[in-house]
Amino acid sequence: LTDWTWEGGTVIELRGKVSGLFSQVPVFSRHPYRVGSEENRFKDEIRREPLKITDEPFPVGTVGKNYSLIQHRDVLASVFRALKMIRIDISGVDSSLLLSEYGERMQWSCAIPNMDFDPGDGHPLVLRINILNSVDSSTALEIAFSWFRLVCSNGMMFGLKESRLRKRHIQSLDPEDIAAYLTEQLAQLPQEKSLYATWLNSS
Repeated sequence: LTDWTWEGGTVIELRGKVSGLFSQVPVFSRHPYRVGSEENRFKDEIRREPLKITDEPFPVGTVGKNYSLIQHRDVLASVFRALKMIRIDISGVDSSLLLSEYGERMQWSCAIPNMDFDPGDGHPLVLRINILNSVDSSTALEIAFSWFRLVCSNGMMFGLKESRLRKRHIQSLDPEDIAAYLTEQLAQLPQEKSLYATWLNSS
């Protein structure tokens, strides 16, 4: 994702409460990849289903026959349930949804309530959860925590790539498995906070 394009396509950004954005996430279906009676033995076609009654299904890509289609909505719903299981309520939190032009790639994120901390210089670090998914095999499913640093009063933030809570993947959409993974990651928070405080004191 660079300069508001995603692999050359326009990026659509939506912001709002978690519950309000869910209905804006597209749904996809899988079909034989064919022309007339001739069907490709190795590929299937992925189509975006209509969000509005005036829309038509739209092809967004092809995938191998053994590809597992994971819906964006299924990922989000599983993560929301997992967070509830570990007593984190994000229902009223502002969130950000980025979609590729045809919706085949999605990146969603929001802040985790009551996890902000000041390392000692008056500029808080904000813990966010990020979800990355695609339905066309262009990117793997990723669920990760990352720190963002508040740098001005209007809410501008930038990410801290050094965080060891990033670049983590999970293979299951079972909310219990995700909850266990998130709990494991959150257990690293005290060490992470200590690390940033040490960096500040040594700078």
